[in-house]
Amino acid sequence: MALNLENLNEQVASNLESQAPTAKPEIPAPALEQQPVTDELTKLRAENEELKHERTAAKVAAENKAADERIKAAKAIAHKPVPAVRSNVQQDLAFAKLRSELGGNCFLKNLTPVEQLEGIGITGSEQIKDSEVKTYFGRSSNAAKANALRRSSPERYSLLRAVAISRGIL
Repeated sequence: MALNLENLNEQVASNLESQAPTAKPEIPAPALEQQPVTDELTKLRAENEELKHERTAAKVAAENKAADERIKAAKAIAHKPVPAVRSNVQQDLAFAKLRSELGGNCFLKNLTPVEQLEGIGITGSEQIKDSEVKTYFGRSSNAAKANALRRSSPERYSLLRAVAISRGIL
């Protein structure tokens, strides 16, 4: 096949003309109908704005009320008295101080267990039964129960330990 280079430019130009896109006539977009501003539309917009304002005011009031409740709860927690939890060492030191104030161990033993506990600042130990104290302290006690009580309720553990010491169980 022989190449004909003489009219190559004419052939390329005719091919380009046949492939050239034709412009389509533009269709005008339909004109949007302008709604006339009426009194009803103005009233609806005003009512919508009023409802938005009321919703915002209600939200602010609810947030303020919740904040006041949180502050009230925080104040109650902050002003709650801290329970007097004593460690074993603090209890032993309290008993030692009471013993030294009385003049020795023989004078400490002359006091009733209730008086001994009142001497170190513990009141209301009369209602505690020996069987409850012996469950946690003493010969037949259960160390696992005592440890569980110490972790779950340190105040109760401290009280029962002091009762056990004053009653001679420990």
